[in-house]
Formats: sequence, structure tokens, C-alpha cells
Amino acid sequence: MRKSALGLVATALTQLLAGCGPSEGETKDYAFMNQIPLVVECVGHMRVGLPEKGARSWNATVDGAELKRLKGLSEGAFADYVQARKKEVAALPHNSEPNRLVAFHEYEKNGAILLYREDAFQTEVVEMERYLWVGDGQGGGRGYFLDSGSHFGKVERELETFSRVFSKFSLRQPGESSSNGFCVDGASLSDDGIDVATDVTVSVPGQSGWDLYVSYAKLGSSDNVQDTKGLDERLSTATGSLELEQEKYQRQAEAYPDIRNEPDYPKQFEVLRKGGRDLAGVKGSEAAWKKELNNGEVLYTFLWMDESLSGQSAMVEMNTRDKELTASSEERMYALWDAVLASVEF
Repeated sequence: MRKSALGLVATALTQLLAGCGPSEGETKDYAFMNQIPLVVECVGHMRVGLPEKGARSWNATVDGAELKRLKGLSEGAFADYVQARKKEVAALPHNSEPNRLVAFHEYEKNGAILLYREDAFQTEVVEMERYLWVGDGQGGGRGYFLDSGSHFGKVERELETFSRVFSKFSLRQPGESSSNGFCVDGASLSDDGIDVATDVTVSVPGQSGWDLYVSYAKLGSSDNVQDTKGLDERLSTATGSLELEQEKYQRQAEAYPDIRNEPDYPKQFEVLRKGGRDLAGVKGSEAAWKKELNNGEVLYTFLWMDESLSGQSAMVEMNTRDKELTASSEERMYALWDAVLASVEF
């Protein structure tokens, strides 16, 4: 129901006299209050400030394979590592073939593909491993392993297709712009024609149980869009994810009433933020919620997800645990969260 102009004036005057107005949380510049040093990190095609001294754990999927960085190896040690793996497989016996090594091919001294049998009786399926050295042209660089899974039939005839990814990688330094490619752990790659996804989890120094998670994914082709039939569309938005989280506990309580007494069940679920929030010109939504469990633990979730990137997806999430139950600790969460979101560039 709309109020008359006189009524609106009266309401405003009443609020003024009562000291009412925007809440303190609505007027605070939390990002400005953040005291945790951030450093710009490139994740996919997104640049984002993350805790400078926080431990990082990277994951990536490239061309259908899980990408792992082999740390601490020089170029020579990496080559020895790959050859040792080849010899290890070749030494394994097979029931009807000379050994379990099916094929081994090297590509321009920086890549190799290893095919082998998982067990001594398998003859139709091969396992694939791809190895890649990304050099800096001065003897340095980084080694990577692509766990490429199981393949049926004569996959040896398709190795050129699987080797195309080797030429797409280049070395990347921390904080380097994403404009030159898709950023993964220590490298970037031209992502045309292949599916790529990466994420990084970063701990927050001095804050036990706090961590930040950033992910970015890009399809190589519109033909690669997965069938999402049957999945709740709300999974693709931050506000929808919040609603699903609330509904999950409601359904559990309706089906099993006694679950309300379990130590890890929330005795209180509070929505802190819910609504649209654009970052660097990209449309998205933000949600934040707080769960106070029966065992006394308090869990916070902060979530941002894009809603407009075509053939791509970006997400930032922060999870914290708090046993202080003080306004100052919650304020530090808001400060870090808003500072991280304010740093985002695409």
C-alpha cells in the first residue's frame, strides 16, 4: 500500500527524532576496513585479490584431464621422472602382451603421452597419462601431469588430437594479467577449442578455519554444454544456492524430526545478505548466511556467482568458523569479503 506524501514526511520525521535511518552495517565501508594484506592472483580469466601469505591449493581440468603441477623439478629431473614412469609401466607383466606399456610418444621435447594397461588381463582399455614441461627459454620452467583417464579402442590413432594441448601452455608469474590466456597454477594457456576449469583455495593467515575459494571455467565450444535437465536452476546463482541450503535443513527436519537435536544441526539459520551484486561490469548475485549449530560452533558462508558470462562461469566463496561470537570477528569477515570482491577484474 502506498503512503500519501504527508504520511511519508511524518514517517521520516518520526525516524529522525527517534535516531533511526540506515543501519550501521549498511553505511560501513567494510572493504576499507580490511587489514589482511591481499595480492592479485589470476584465476582463469579473472584477477582477484587473495590473502598474500595464505597457503594455496590449486586444481584444474584441461581438455578433460586433471592437471597437476609437479613441483620442485628441474627440466632434467622432470625428463628423468617421465622416463622412470615409462620404465615402471614397461616392467609390469601382462597376461597376453609383452608388458603393460602400450605406447609412449614424445612431442617437441616438452610433451609426452604414455599409454598403459591398468591390469594384466585388460586388452580393450588403455590408461592415458600426459606430461608437459613449460619452459621459460632460460633453462627454468615447470612440469605438469595430465591424468587423462581410460580410453577404449585404438586410441593410438588419435594421439595427435591429445597432443594439441602441449602447444597451448606458457609460463606465468604470480599476478600476471589474464589477458594472455587462461590462468592455472603457474601457467596460462590459450583456451580456444578446449574445455578448461580451475580453482584455488586459500587459507587466511591468523584466522583458523577461514578459507577463500575462487573458481573459473570456460567451455571450448557451445557444443560442449552439459545437459542440466533435472538439476535445480537455482544452483547457478548465489541467492538460489542460499535458498537450497535453507530448504535442505527444512526437508531434513520434516523427514527426521529428531535430527534437530543432532550436534551439527543448526539451531539458528540467519540470512546476512541476499541480492544482486555486479563485479567489474559482470552481472552476478551475492548471498551470505550464518549457521549456529547445536554444538556451539558458528559457520559463515559468503558466496558470489556470475549470472551473465557466456560459456563461462566464475565464483568466489568464503567459509569461516567462529567460536568468539563477537561483533568484531564478524566485522573482520565482512571486511575481508568485501575487499576481495572489490578487487575483482575480468
